[in-house]
Amino acid sequence: MSENPNTPKPPDEKAAATMAMCRVAEATINHSFMRRMFESMVFIETDMVPSPMAVDEFWRIYYNPKLLAKYNDHQLPTMLYHECQHPFRKHPQRGKVFREEGLGHLCNAAANYEINCRLVEEKENGARGRNGKPSVDYPDDIQLPSEHNLPINLLYEQYMDLLKEIIPPPPPGGGGGSGEGGGGGGGGDQDQDDDQNNSQGGGSGVGDKPGDWELPAPGTPTPDGGKTPGVSKGRQHMIMKAVAEKILEEHSKSRGSVPLDLVMAAQEIIDPHIPWDRVLGHFLRTSANMVPGMDEESYSRTHRRQDWDSEIIRPGYVTPLPTIAIVADTSGSMTSGQELSLVLGTTNSLCKHAGCEVLFIPTDAEAHGAQRIFNARQTKLIGGGGTDMGVGIAYACGLKPRPNAIIVATDGLTPWPAEPPPIPTIIVMIGNDYNGHSSYQPPVWAKVVHVHPPKQ
Repeated sequence: MSENPNTPKPPDEKAAATMAMCRVAEATINHSFMRRMFESMVFIETDMVPSPMAVDEFWRIYYNPKLLAKYNDHQLPTMLYHECQHPFRKHPQRGKVFREEGLGHLCNAAANYEINCRLVEEKENGARGRNGKPSVDYPDDIQLPSEHNLPINLLYEQYMDLLKEIIPPPPPGGGGGSGEGGGGGGGGDQDQDDDQNNSQGGGSGVGDKPGDWELPAPGTPTPDGGKTPGVSKGRQHMIMKAVAEKILEEHSKSRGSVPLDLVMAAQEIIDPHIPWDRVLGHFLRTSANMVPGMDEESYSRTHRRQDWDSEIIRPGYVTPLPTIAIVADTSGSMTSGQELSLVLGTTNSLCKHAGCEVLFIPTDAEAHGAQRIFNARQTKLIGGGGTDMGVGIAYACGLKPRPNAIIVATDGLTPWPAEPPPIPTIIVMIGNDYNGHSSYQPPVWAKVVHVHPPKQ
């Protein structure tokens, strides 16, 4: 049987090893908290990938030497940092639902926008590596949402929703792609030859279908009797957990040493695992807010088979949709260590698992408004002053419509209202458990859940 000419060749081990040593060394200096991930990547040189670099779901970085030639040695480590963020931000998993909807051609642009906006922010904030030099130096052709007049610092999912309205699907048989250059990479090369560009999608690393340049799954036999390289899913999980712990450790030592967006991504990996369905209990089942569903009968919604000329009104079916207000402690005592990360992790856990509408209220000595969110990365952290969670609780009670439950996420170093609020309240005690101060003991009228930082 003749060999398929489009099948990627096994990696050039010497060239790949040289690339890996050089780029990992400098990337580690710039972003040491991701060292385990940098060192775990498998480098594969190929001219089939239509962008300078692209990562796949098995942590293999495909790089095209011809397309990389135009970038300098300071930009390449940032491009590697970019590629590693795709799996760390779980783009392969997050893109699955879009790919199944036929939107895989947009995954590359959406994933790049989410990462590159943060790279720009990191550079503007003057981030520096251990050698004292700027830790981010991206190419001029970095792919940003401004190319479509889209806002900055949105989530992958939000960019997908916006892009599908302005970028048409590819023609049948024309491959994926967003028209923005293929692959991942800090730069989106626009000038690749057509014969290389047989698939413009970003590949499995950004949530799209596997690119033509991607090798089979790790362990697959190769023609020379060896096995295809790559990182298994089990090993990926262990490495990502170790990197997440390192990120939270660095963040606790020096606020601002790690981009806050990565801190939140790390906290999603090290989830507090609060069983919200059990903790909230009857709060979730007694909500006054309803949406169409099949859980309960209610006359607030007419039965879909109602006979309109009948005098008998048939109840419709609804599903309770409670609204939960999170009063998040953003005072000075919270923003200096892992406590803030745990607040964000708690928020994200609630968004994912509680099946409710979430209002996020950042509070120090005053409440800073209510933010309707679906993911912790949408939160705007305002505060840094004194602490009074009672102010945030009062603010939540004054919202219209009134939320069905209040969750207060705090380190406990706050005065509490003497009287219980009119809304069921849960206190998520973060980290230090109010340091044993008797004056800060949680009130007897609230349910208390304890969440502790991961052990280092």
